[in-house]
Amino acid sequence: MNALDWLKIDAVNHYGYDKVSFEERIKFFDTGFDVSKADDPIQCYAAMEAYKEAIKGKSIGWGVTLDSTASGMQIMAALVHDEKAAYLTNITSDDRMDAYTYLYQGMENKPSNITRKDMKDAIMTSLYGSVNVPKKVFGEHTNRFFEYMSKAIPDVWMAGKCLESLWDSSAIAHSWTMPDGFEVYKPIEKRITKQFQFRNEYFEYYKYEQGSKKIGKSIGPDVIHSIDSLIVRELHRRCNYSHETVHKNLHVINGGSCSYTRKDIKTAEKLKKLYDETGFLSYAILEVMNKHTLAMFGEKTIAKMLKDMPIKAFPILAIHDSFKVHPNYANDLREQYKQIIHQLLDSNLFQYFVRQITGTDIVIGINRTITKEQANCYYAIC
Repeated sequence: MNALDWLKIDAVNHYGYDKVSFEERIKFFDTGFDVSKADDPIQCYAAMEAYKEAIKGKSIGWGVTLDSTASGMQIMAALVHDEKAAYLTNITSDDRMDAYTYLYQGMENKPSNITRKDMKDAIMTSLYGSVNVPKKVFGEHTNRFFEYMSKAIPDVWMAGKCLESLWDSSAIAHSWTMPDGFEVYKPIEKRITKQFQFRNEYFEYYKYEQGSKKIGKSIGPDVIHSIDSLIVRELHRRCNYSHETVHKNLHVINGGSCSYTRKDIKTAEKLKKLYDETGFLSYAILEVMNKHTLAMFGEKTIAKMLKDMPIKAFPILAIHDSFKVHPNYANDLREQYKQIIHQLLDSNLFQYFVRQITGTDIVIGINRTITKEQANCYYAIC
């Protein structure tokens, strides 16, 4: 797709016709539609105006938006190589899959009043251990829903249960370090009931204080959201890079010298340790490149990282798992996202998180069945 195609796709996405192939979306745009009927008419209209300006040859500042498809399930599928979930979240599919519609239609004997939106709410929350939301949707049929999910996306379902089981009733916080050195610290908060007196009458109020809880289910979503944020940071490092940093790395690879500090060395050593433990090499390493760093990772590794970056740098406006870029760079964004998914597939991150949270050397066996060739990620963000 070229930049004009991406403007068409963006307008159609805001219209709400985003569960079909790119080619069908472009055809839908060319056929014509009523913008006032769009799911997001303002964004749709703005994209249409940007397209009109672009075909006149004028410069535009409009960014097209690409969202990851079922991002939580997609990340979990990559971590544990769930072939069914990887297909449903467009890691391995050639067609544009909609995981929530597929799972909604695939569940037999569900109550007739349940909508796709209801099913989506139940799926999203159940992957993070929720029982209340699925119960609200399915009522007495909740166990049937859980059984269905355990068969439809078995490895992702088990991964969610595994993370949920890591809860430490004596802990007041959970923490771990991401592959790029980012420190995650999540305090555990419990609700405390307090009272105050006013004119001889007592009133209750609630406040949250840090402390241990017997039962909690936040580890799963916290881990997945920390990977969400890692993806955002890595995309920025890959796409909105500094030319000065690239030139410095090329200079070092070619045998040149550069100034560096002891802090740079320590950062590089930390990133190397994290790479060894997680199998995920962060582009943060390019920011502290020198002859010692090059020796740690090898010339070929750093050279490949530079080669895999877009030819031209560009900014990204990211909101969680939604990424807005100028239409000239939509293809580059998709390629970089694909490379990060490949890194997740090759990584040991799931076992790493389990070890970090539990403080043990527990071994998690993952059957790595998804290859990079299979993971085309064509609609992973679309």
